[in-house]
Amino acid sequence: MSSTSPNLQKAIDLASKAAQEDKAGNYEEALQLYQHAVQYFLHVIKYEAQGDKAKQSIRTKCTEYLDRAEKLKEYLKKKEKKRIYIPLPEAHARAAMFKLHLGATQNSLTETDFRELGKKTDGYSGADISIIVRDALMQPVRKVQSATHFKKVQGPSRADPNNLVDDLLTPCSPGDPGAIEMTWMDVPGDKLLEPVVCMSDMLRSLSSTKPTVNEHDLLKLKKFTEDFGQEG
Repeated sequence: MSSTSPNLQKAIDLASKAAQEDKAGNYEEALQLYQHAVQYFLHVIKYEAQGDKAKQSIRTKCTEYLDRAEKLKEYLKKKEKKRIYIPLPEAHARAAMFKLHLGATQNSLTETDFRELGKKTDGYSGADISIIVRDALMQPVRKVQSATHFKKVQGPSRADPNNLVDDLLTPCSPGDPGAIEMTWMDVPGDKLLEPVVCMSDMLRSLSSTKPTVNEHDLLKLKKFTEDFGQEG
């Protein structure tokens, strides 16, 4: 490449900052930076012209950063054991938290889905929900990386988003009609249609994230509140 695009430079800067925070022991900051870096790198592969060698190099780096992010996430989960006793959010508040943490990220969740997530996370703190959503945001990336088959679908053209094309490729099951055996390394960057975050992504991340406030903690909170009142 003769020059570095702004998005590629942003990805490189984020990855560099992530490594610095990682080395300094600021693992939560490092985790977020690694994830943001991967998102920028994938944007570069999808939307900006790159040679095959450059694409492969970026994809290799993405795999390394995702692997490190997974290790940091596991470490942070263990570290989240000790928490201050605060009242846990009600179901409606938990549903709102899922929506808040998703932000402007493209997704297919409905209001019913958000309410269902609120009901399924009884005993989860706001920090727990943040972890669930953060993990769910990476599920589409994992689907792309682990897929053994892709199929052609309709979607907006990379050159002109207002124009629909029928030759984009998205991950699918081997048994899907039109499934083509290939990995993401074989998919041209401008033809990759990354799946949007969906309810199954949230449920998958929920199943692997346990509440950090356990029953014993809740009993201690109840006794504390009874003895000293809500104001402490």
